[in-house]
Formats: sequence, C-alpha cells, structure tokens
Amino acid sequence: AEWSSILFEQKKLASEEPPSKAAIDVWEELVRSPMYINEATFGELLNIDRMSPIDASAVLRHRQHQAIRSARDLRRVRDLSNYAYTSLRKYVQYEPEPAISRPYGSARLRLAHANRIDVGEDENVATKISYLESALTGLDTLGIQLIDFYGWEASDVARLRDNLTYELDTLQNLHARPHLDARVRVNYQQKLRAGFCYNEYTHDAKGYAGVVNIGPVSRLYIGNYRVVWGEGLMIDNSDEYRARIFERSSGLYGDLTENHGFALFGAAGDFMLGLGNVKIMPSFFYSNTLRDAIVNPDSTIWRTFNNPYRLSIYRNNVSEETYGINLGISPLEKIIPGARIALEAMELKYDLPLDPQIRWVDIPLDRYDPAFYPEITTLSRDNERRFYGINFVVPVFNTFISGEVVRQDSADASAYAYLVKGRIQYDYIYVNALYRHYDAAYDNPFNRGFSEYRRFEDTPFERPYALVDPEYATLYDDPTPKPEEGIYLETRYQLTRNLILTRVYLDLFRNVSHALLNYRAYGEIEYQPIWPVRIRYSQKVMKKYLPRPVESTASTTLESSLKTFFYLANYDAIRVEARFGTVGLTSSENEDLTLDGGFLSASFTHNVSEALSFESGIAVWKTDGMSQWIFEDVGIDFLYAEGMKFYIVASQKIGSMLVKTKISQKFTRTPHTGLLNNLNIYYPDLPGVPVPDYIDNETTTKLDLQIDYLF
Repeated sequence: AEWSSILFEQKKLASEEPPSKAAIDVWEELVRSPMYINEATFGELLNIDRMSPIDASAVLRHRQHQAIRSARDLRRVRDLSNYAYTSLRKYVQYEPEPAISRPYGSARLRLAHANRIDVGEDENVATKISYLESALTGLDTLGIQLIDFYGWEASDVARLRDNLTYELDTLQNLHARPHLDARVRVNYQQKLRAGFCYNEYTHDAKGYAGVVNIGPVSRLYIGNYRVVWGEGLMIDNSDEYRARIFERSSGLYGDLTENHGFALFGAAGDFMLGLGNVKIMPSFFYSNTLRDAIVNPDSTIWRTFNNPYRLSIYRNNVSEETYGINLGISPLEKIIPGARIALEAMELKYDLPLDPQIRWVDIPLDRYDPAFYPEITTLSRDNERRFYGINFVVPVFNTFISGEVVRQDSADASAYAYLVKGRIQYDYIYVNALYRHYDAAYDNPFNRGFSEYRRFEDTPFERPYALVDPEYATLYDDPTPKPEEGIYLETRYQLTRNLILTRVYLDLFRNVSHALLNYRAYGEIEYQPIWPVRIRYSQKVMKKYLPRPVESTASTTLESSLKTFFYLANYDAIRVEARFGTVGLTSSENEDLTLDGGFLSASFTHNVSEALSFESGIAVWKTDGMSQWIFEDVGIDFLYAEGMKFYIVASQKIGSMLVKTKISQKFTRTPHTGLLNNLNIYYPDLPGVPVPDYIDNETTTKLDLQIDYLF
C-alpha cells in the first residue's frame, strides 16, 4: 500500500498545473509516517494536497469539541470538503504512534539515458551550436557595431569572442551519456531528519539536517532548504515556473530537489509560542551561497540565472547573501482557528555590482530592441535590495480570504507586488477568486506568485539570434512572473450524479509594461454514463496581445480536447485523448497567419499483481507550427512537426524495494519546404547556392531506471 501511494504521489507531476517537487517529497514522507491528526497544526494540514484554509480550519474547529478517532469521524467534520477528506485520510493517523527506536527512511538511485541531448521544449544542442557558429561568423562586423553604438572596448569584444568559442567547444564535445543521481533521507523518532543527494552529471550535491516538533521548535534546518511564505510574492526559492497556482504549500522543508539556480544554503527555522489563546509564530532564514550568473565584459553581473549545462564561465560567479524574518500571530485561535497575520522582511545582497544594461546583451541596429521592453529596462541594478511585506489568511466556516502585499526598496526603484484571493465551497460547488498585481520594477528573484507568463516571455530573450551571445536566451527560463495584473475566477459544479462541470475558469489579465488586456477561458464537462466510464470534453479560448514597437499584434488560441477514461477491475485503467488546436496570429508587418496542431493518444495501466504493474502509452500527432504538450507517466512532453511516440513503464515491488523501469521512443518528422526558390536561404559557405527541400527525421530513445529502497 505504501508503494502504491508513493507511485501515486509521483504521478501528480503529470498535470497541467502540477504541485512542486518539494511538496511531492513531503507527501511521500507522510505516506510512510502519517501525522497524528489530533495534534496537527493549521500549517501542517494546509500543506496536504487539495486542502484549503477552509478544510484545515474545519479540522481544528472540530477538535475543539472532540478528538477525531477514525476515518468516520473525519468524514463527519463540518465544512470539510469531500476532495479534502479523500486526500487527507491517506496522510493522517488517529492514534499517536509509538516512536520507532531506530532510524528509518528511504534511498533512491536513478539512472537516465537518452541518445540525444535536449534542452527546453524543442531546442536541441545542434540548434544551440548553429546559433553559436553564426554568432562567431558575424562577430567581426558585430564587434565594430558594439564599439561604435554601445561604446564597448576592443577588449570587451575579445572577451565575448573567448566566451563564444568556449561555449561552442563545450557543446560540440558534449555527448549523450547516462545520468546518475542518488539521494537518501533519514528520520529518527519523527524528531530528527536528514537528507543528502548527489547528481553525477552536474556534480551538484545538496544536504540538510534538522529537528521537527521539539518544544517551541516546529522546524529547524541547516544545509539546503526550501522556504515559502504567504502567496510566494516575497520568498519561494523553487526553480519551477508553476503558473496559475491557486493553492500552494507554504512553510519550511529540507531541499533535495534538482534546483541549483535558486537553492538556499544556511539555516532556517519555524517556531510556535503559545500565550493563552494567542499563538505567536516567528520564522527566520539565512543563506550564503554562490550563484551562476552572466558576467559583463567589465566584470559586473548582468543577472543570476539557471545554467543548464553548468558551463564554467557562468558557474559560481557571484556570492548571494539572503536573510529574512517573519512574525506570524494567530490572535483568534479559539474563535476562528487558523486565522493569522504575519509581518515579513527580507534582504538580498550580492558581492559584485549588478549592471543589467541592454548594451551588454543587445545586437544594435537589428529589428529586436530590448529598450522597448520594461520587463528588461526596469531590472534592478542595486546589489542590495530590501523587501517588506504582510500576509494574512482568515477562514470563516465555508469561506476564506487570504493575501500578501510586498514592497521592494532599493536604490534605483521602489515597487509593489500584491495578491488577494478567496474561496467559498459547498458539497457540490466551489468558487475561487484571485486578484494580483506586480509592478514592472518589482524585481525579486524569489517571486513565484500566481501569473500567466514568465518575466522574459515575448522579449528578445526568446530569440537567440537577437543577442550578442545566443546562450543568454537561457534567461527566458527565469521563473519569476511577468509584470501583470488581473482577476482569476474558477468553479467546479456537480450538476447531477453523472454530470459534472469539472473545471471552469476565466482569467482577465493586463500586461502592466504595455497596458495590453488579455483573457483566457476554459471549460470542462464530464459525463459518466456508467460508473467505470467517464467522458470529458474541454474547450480553451485565449486571446493575447504581443507588444511590438510599431503596432501590437495578437494571437487567438482555440483548443478542444475529448478524453475518455475506462476504470477496470483491479485498478486497471484505459485513457484515450484527442486534442486539436489553432492559433490565429495577426501581424504588423506581414500577412496574418494561422497555425494548428493536434494529437491522438492512448494509455493503459495494468496491475498484474500487488507487486507488479505496467503502464504504456502511445501517441500520434501532426502540427503546422502549433506545438502540443502531452502527459507521460510522471512528466510532460512537447510535440512538434509530426510523428509518433510510445512509452512502457514497469514497476516491480520486491519487499522493501521498488524497481521502476521506463523506455520511451519518439519519432519526429519535420518537413522543410519552400526553400529551393527562396533566394534568402543558402548554404553559409556557398552564397547563392540554393538549398533544396528536405525532411529532418529525429529518433529520440530514453531509458530510465529508478530504484527506491525503504529501511
């Protein structure tokens, strides 16, 4: 049962709006060592999957009158939703468990291998190499432009040439090879915890040690940790961009994720002090670590960023010191359990000056002008920034309201970010509402608030050919939100026993930098003709304006999906999905354009026995410029051009060990047509020689082996 639950937790990553990897780690630990529900705090309950402040407060309110002794008692808790009950019962126990006298924990070894090296959605190393080769070829001309237009020195151009040469040589010498990573977590009497992980490919190591629930100490960690306060506007040091997340896990955790771009290293603690009916909850964190960063030719720092291949010219270039304090107060614990307000502050320091000027990254006189984008021009140049904020949550029976306001104080600018959200829920319906606003000058690298897009989306950082160093396009993956404001509304409504509006939402949002209004709407309805069969139809409509220097353009996206689920005996299941989408693009310079794409997929889960299970899937697709995304096992994959793919996963449980093996193959066919008669396309070393039409065929094979051991 533990193994099945652990596999189920990992599969939650295969969703459109997945939980964080750190949350998955917490839920896996709770599967093995459930919390005692009659002593669980509001924060611990709120971190459970699908628990809202309404649900957590309902449990605390019920406990004031009587203890919860069974799942039946839990089901009778007033204002606890069915979704929360179904999720919560897996992670709790109803009697205090005697402390285990010996350490226990888990170890994981993972081996992954692919025949190709992929980066991002559809960009591979060969593509990156071609951009670097082109940049080096044109550097003589570009160097003169940089000197004349931006005032570069000849030595600056020489340094750029050295960097491009190093990047090109490194990528050309990269070869697909197995990646090995390992981790171990240890728990002693549910009070002492420790963990360590190592990635052989990047040579990154992380670890932590901590104490939990000892006297006034709720959590105290040294080493690598993840901290989340409030709505994530001030601090959430995940490296994952998780857009449009209404519910998030907050608090303090040990960190063994693959995150290196925003990992914190030092000490952090959460505490709880009781003064009569008032609870005081102080928290702190301190971190001092090295960050990967782009170094300008004059030895200033352009920005810290995620360095996917840990190239040495970007690695550990700047020291970052971060510390923060949070003082939470729960003054109405008996009247409104869970209601709290917290004051928070954080300071961020770099040991080198920051200078994110466009002169260091822009190719002058081309059509892509970074000066047009406030997302770039308002970046903070202050290597010391302070953030002050307040967050709150007030659950009242079947409703709650929460929010966070943060002010950034720095030498170059002051800016605000704020978010407020609420929910009302009944047995068969709920309604969520959220409003957020982020100033263009709000430049907090740890901001992970609700958003539609990344900060550098729709800027020249999407285009390697528009940058002096194509590798700078990696900044596009920065997980901080775009400056935007908007309102988000969502509901779920069970109309009848077999007809459900599983999800309907509307998001109206404005690009703060350019005052462009956009919208996204989605609706999904499920029909259940008989219990084992579920049919879901969904429709998504989105209109987005793209800022351009001359005239803004627009894209209109329509996407339809039909899913059918067959739930068989022994928890076997068959899933079939067909999806088709179109994107209409207006243009300020050329003719309007329409792109489309779709796929047909099927997957099958078969539990041969309690110890052996299989999952397989297959998909075929064809796109005309509109890429598609598809879920696969515990992740997501992106489909472009045309092709087919399949995967097979086998999970074998052997006593205290789980061996999970996965093989996948992806065949992509990309036709390149209309080249022969295009005089602007020719071989770089043979100007004037036309390039004939051709078809690019790619085969990607991946093998994964994961061994988990419980001790």
